[in-house]
Parts: sequence; C-alpha cells; structure tokens
Amino acid sequence: MPTRYAPDTHFDPAVALVMREAFESAWESVKSSGNPDLVDGKAEWLRETLGLRIIDMAQRGERDVIKLREDALTFLAQAKPPAR
Repeated sequence: MPTRYAPDTHFDPAVALVMREAFESAWESVKSSGNPDLVDGKAEWLRETLGLRIIDMAQRGERDVIKLREDALTFLAQAKPPAR
C-alpha cells in the first residue's frame, strides 16, 4: 500500500476527473489481465491499492492520466496481497 496519504486533501473537479479516469483505466487493465488475485477474492484489495496509489501520486502533483495509471499498475505489480 502507499505509505501515506492525507485523507483531508481536497482536489478540484478537474483533478478528480483525471484521477477517476486513471483509476478506471487501470482497473480495466487489471480485469483484462487475468490477474489470479481477482479469482482469489482479492479484488477489493486490488482496487484499494490502485486507488490509494493514484491519490498518493496526485497529492504529489501528478496530473497526467497515463502517468497516474501506469504508476498505479507498476506499484500494484510490486505490492504483496494480504495472506488468506
């Protein structure tokens, strides 16, 4: 998971839209990848990890949809899912 994010951070509507687009695109990529965690009941963890990473990077000033998406997918590929 991302190390930190400030839950009280507010994003203007344009940034929120960029973040949403990055998340939706990243999630579609995960779903179409055949990721085994999807069938192991870890979809919630996958979605949360993507979302928190996108928030984290947006708080650091990233505003490019593609960069947010690619960073979140790279982060997810290196993250360790919770043990069952």
